[in-house]
Amino acid sequence: MFIVWTEVSESRFDEMLGMVPPALTMAKGFLVGEPVDYDRDGLPRFAAFIQHDGKFYECTQPLTRGQFRWFSPQHLSV
Repeated sequence: MFIVWTEVSESRFDEMLGMVPPALTMAKGFLVGEPVDYDRDGLPRFAAFIQHDGKFYECTQPLTRGQFRWFSPQHLSV
């Protein structure tokens, strides 16, 4: 799966973090607590945000918890 991220402001990152309790929080970022939709296996997919090298990013497609855990910011594609 090719994951694309767009740069966002720190205020957007903070706003989304504060909306609802995150579905998953890791050192690299978080998944917003409410699912956007479900994949074909019925797994919830969430809006994803990361912080890397002092910048903030939002994923262009929702991710499952497993996809977010797997993703490494070193492979960041914007």
